[in-house]
Amino acid sequence: MENDSQNVETKKRRGRPRLKLFTPKQEAMYEMVGVFDGVRTARTRQNVMYRQRAMDVLGVVRDERFKWLADFSKFDTDAPNAMKHSILAELGRIEDADRMRVVALQVCEMKPTAREAVQLIRNFRTGKKSAGDVTQLKAEIGRVVDDYLTRHPAMLYSQVCVALSSVLDFTTELAMKNE
Repeated sequence: MENDSQNVETKKRRGRPRLKLFTPKQEAMYEMVGVFDGVRTARTRQNVMYRQRAMDVLGVVRDERFKWLADFSKFDTDAPNAMKHSILAELGRIEDADRMRVVALQVCEMKPTAREAVQLIRNFRTGKKSAGDVTQLKAEIGRVVDDYLTRHPAMLYSQVCVALSSVLDFTTELAMKNE
């Protein structure tokens, strides 16, 4: 009788592909220094290592250009958003140090939300570009309009329709130029 393990086909692994930029010696050093204190999962441990790599490569302690990513003067006072953990972790996944610096400078200039920055960096790193989705675009426009109306409750819905109509005209003009 054949062993079940011999009948198993090799399947493509699901999830994020593993980048192995760290040696066991580096991991042991991070462990010894206490970087992993309070870290419970392998994914969090990986993110911490990538974040540390980005901070080392970018020299965020010394280089003022990257202060938006890690502002240690704010971090010491427990100020919110002093450290952009998820953005730094995603930057740390870029293998080439020079490319990482270029992308980090662009992100610091743009100052996007963490979600937007992570998506931009991931698209750059993997070479993928999202085609976009009509349903997602509608939802995003709806959230923007809802947020605006929350901040400006006296605005009339007819004024919102005029604004959206102007955006539609502008988008139509752009489409005609690009097609």
